[in-house]
Amino acid sequence: MWSRRQFAKAIYGATSWGLVSHPLLARGMQAPTGGLRVDGHRILAGTRDLEVEFVGLGIARIHDRLTGKEYLNTVPTAHLLLRHKSNEGVLTEAELTQIRQISPREVEIEYKPLSTGLPGAKVIGRVSVSDDAVTFGADVKLNQPGLTEVLHPLRELDNRNEVMLPVLGGVRFTGSDHPQLFLDPSSVESLLAAPKRKNKEVFTWPNLLSGCFLFYKAGNSGFWLRSEDEMQRFKAAYLDQTERTFNVSVGSQVAGATDECRAFSGASWKLGVFGQDWERKLDDYVEYLRAKSPAWAYQKNTIPWVNDVRLVLNQFKVVEQDPSGQVHDNPALLKTDLELVKRLSDLIRPQQVIIYAFQWQLIPFEVGAGVGYPDWTPSPLFVKLAVEARKMGYHVMPHLNYFAISPKNTHYQDFEPYILREPTTGKKLGWLLNEEKKQGLAYLHPAAPGWFELQMALVKQMLAAVPVDAIFWDQTLNLLNAQNVVVNGKTTIQASIDFLRGFREAFPALAFGGEGVTEITVPYQDFVQAHTPGLYALTNGDPGNTKGFHWGLNPQTLSMRAPMISRLYSKFTQVVGFAAEPDVRSPSFSDWIHLQKQYQLVTAIEGLSMKDLDDPQGFAAQTIRGLANSRP
Repeated sequence: MWSRRQFAKAIYGATSWGLVSHPLLARGMQAPTGGLRVDGHRILAGTRDLEVEFVGLGIARIHDRLTGKEYLNTVPTAHLLLRHKSNEGVLTEAELTQIRQISPREVEIEYKPLSTGLPGAKVIGRVSVSDDAVTFGADVKLNQPGLTEVLHPLRELDNRNEVMLPVLGGVRFTGSDHPQLFLDPSSVESLLAAPKRKNKEVFTWPNLLSGCFLFYKAGNSGFWLRSEDEMQRFKAAYLDQTERTFNVSVGSQVAGATDECRAFSGASWKLGVFGQDWERKLDDYVEYLRAKSPAWAYQKNTIPWVNDVRLVLNQFKVVEQDPSGQVHDNPALLKTDLELVKRLSDLIRPQQVIIYAFQWQLIPFEVGAGVGYPDWTPSPLFVKLAVEARKMGYHVMPHLNYFAISPKNTHYQDFEPYILREPTTGKKLGWLLNEEKKQGLAYLHPAAPGWFELQMALVKQMLAAVPVDAIFWDQTLNLLNAQNVVVNGKTTIQASIDFLRGFREAFPALAFGGEGVTEITVPYQDFVQAHTPGLYALTNGDPGNTKGFHWGLNPQTLSMRAPMISRLYSKFTQVVGFAAEPDVRSPSFSDWIHLQKQYQLVTAIEGLSMKDLDDPQGFAAQTIRGLANSRP
């Protein structure tokens, strides 16, 4: 009878990751299944399918027992990395003192006080094993406060293989395809700039990562790494590419004012291997969330019509703005909109469509920012549009923002003390924010005194004026760590959960949408908007002309797609394409539609016209007819 390892070796044969000589193995030291062995400063951890060798908390080797592959075999350049405010954020390496074996399945690692940056610090690391995974983490005690981050390094992974992350719906990185993926919202100029290649990225959780995990895929197998954290700590994954390797670090961030941090308990990280069915590990992660995540303990009410939706249209603007910034209703736009929705019903049932309204208030708009936020007073013509569209059977969903406020809003000074600030510099956080010019939006802590009550009053006034079926809460992807992250005893994560839950309970018949997919907000939303790989801002060939501003796709990123988002969350919410695109008139319209199909998203479209609907063989009309007959 062959052993599992002999069988796997016969099936897979020799590989470029094949078995290699290693000091511990050469001395006859092997990791027991579901156990640990210690040799000096080295730890060998064994599961049913995996061997991991640590030097302190630095990972030296990852060996797949089933396939014989080794995904890593190196000398760790660092055991553990600590970032501290006093040394301007420079990473400091902790110096290993001793390893104590607590039990056959658990060891404790002690680091001596650090001579640089963190005098008097005491770091206790931990490694443990189960039958199928190795778990590690670290706690820190300080004489001098100021710790900002604890990171576990994983160095010199071959970048001919793939690192996959649940960011932007799921992306893969290799050495050959690492273009810039993200927008820079610090100014209009940077927002409209062409994408640039970057070799370093930081993915924060829950602000960027749709789940806190990553995969390293070498051919048809590899290893996975994920956090298990019932405390909902802020975390990050760092990806640094060299000519031939990836350097990855994962860790926990101190929440809020680092000057007050003298003790810190980091999240736990689990490491395991996978075969050809790597996507099943996404299902495992969801099962973990359902069993352990405090956010997923909530059971939202069911909105009957939500699962019938196949199309989200974001183009109904009865409000227009002249060059001077004056805003007014335009009856001609209302007439055009109503003619369009009447004609659209020939291609798709109205009950399958959401009319998503962005510019529906009589307030001025900048690029991507409502000047009066929060002001949820509908324009008179939007009220007429909503009434008539709902009579036809369409669902209406206006765009609101759950935590942003304009410097021009009358309540701005009342809430100014609760504007979120960057953790180390104290700079105010926002979208294109310029307080001096009163431009853009500032981001408020959702637990700011009086904020929930103000939003609730404004929404009730809106609903008394206009009938709608749903509310889209913009920027719910922004669950930010901040210098003032705790207000009224709540972090921004906890306060955001309370905000969304409070509105669901107050309006049980309304559906709720949200921007961005996070494992924190998914349980509270019926629709979540998926930002997808390669999204960036464009104008119509004129960088100085923001009138033609729209979103586009960076073609360099097409090969980087790794759809994960629907496998993770589509059983719990409707995942929708980026609602600001695709514009039917955009050169990349067909690519957008293909991307939404690839990620199994509810299709979003903008810029639809009567001309599109009157051409039965046109791509737009064919796409809509196909949606009408599609399955969920």
